[in-house]
Amino acid sequence: MFYSLPIFVCRRVLLILLFLTFSGNLQGAESRTALLSDLDLPLMPGFHEDADSRVVFDTPAGRIIEVRAEGKIPPQQVFDYYQLVLPSLSWRKEIPGKDCNGSPPLCLVAVRDGEILKIIIRQIKDKKIKNETKTTIYFSVNPE
Repeated sequence: MFYSLPIFVCRRVLLILLFLTFSGNLQGAESRTALLSDLDLPLMPGFHEDADSRVVFDTPAGRIIEVRAEGKIPPQQVFDYYQLVLPSLSWRKEIPGKDCNGSPPLCLVAVRDGEILKIIIRQIKDKKIKNETKTTIYFSVNPE
């Protein structure tokens, strides 16, 4: 009996340590910001990338990338998020609405290292859920 008590305590401590270790990793994984595939841009939390929409080309002039993401966050919040994020990633914002070709006012254009990033944010009807809307973000990168 004397020897079995320390083994019982050790097992219990080991289980607690394992639980804390793995729950910490899961919690950290949830709090990480996802990056868009092929772009070094964070995907706003609450959005998921539509992998079928991704187009990537490498040309002598530079890369061409187009991708779409969808979520339920209002368009203005998405616009504000990328207004804050882009400068911290060395993207220099251009005049709002420039080169948006008559798109809705929620459009960002930024320049970095010879590339032009265009982000167009639209609210559209969700075809899967009646009377619901979703926000779609269109990202495109082209050579300057």
